[in-house]
Amino acid sequence: MYSDKNGTKSVKGSGGIKEADLAWLGGVIDSEGCIAIYPYDRRENGRPSWGYAIVISNTEPSLLTKVVALVSTTLGKVPYIKVQHGVGLNPQNVFSIRLQGKPELRRFLEVMTPFLVGKLPQALIMLDVLNCKNITPTGRIRDRQLVLDSAAKLKELKRPQVNAEEMLLELRSVALRNAQVVSLNNNPPKSAPHESENVR
Repeated sequence: MYSDKNGTKSVKGSGGIKEADLAWLGGVIDSEGCIAIYPYDRRENGRPSWGYAIVISNTEPSLLTKVVALVSTTLGKVPYIKVQHGVGLNPQNVFSIRLQGKPELRRFLEVMTPFLVGKLPQALIMLDVLNCKNITPTGRIRDRQLVLDSAAKLKELKRPQVNAEEMLLELRSVALRNAQVVSLNNNPPKSAPHESENVR
């Protein structure tokens, strides 16, 4: 990272985006993003080709506008954007911002991984594939088993199995610990009076 003249941290490789904005974008990806490796119809030598993408979907215009601005600046190109029109009982339009292209995804994830929490395991799996050196002249990854295994891991992480009761206890424990720390910091215990102060 480096500091600009105002002392605000920007992140190398991000196009000059501030650290705080990337932290915000990381939160959006954690909650609204999908990191996927998927097969698609075109076949090479009888085998399906594989696609790589990060998709962020939402209905809130102000959030979407900021995401597009940050992603476009980081990538240096316009991401693919589409809308799924709402119908019937679900009238809201859902907009999807899709990042694709292996070099662009690699650069984007290298910038974003320090700011991810929930999607960090998925990001690291995809980066491992994108950094594979065993590729064809056209950029296709030759290590098919690596791609298959990584796609399966990402699919599994998409639906994590969480014990509800254990998670509830953990969340309450974390909240209690942190609340106690803040309480102690705001109300430090009074020190006992020095012995000489008791002598009059």
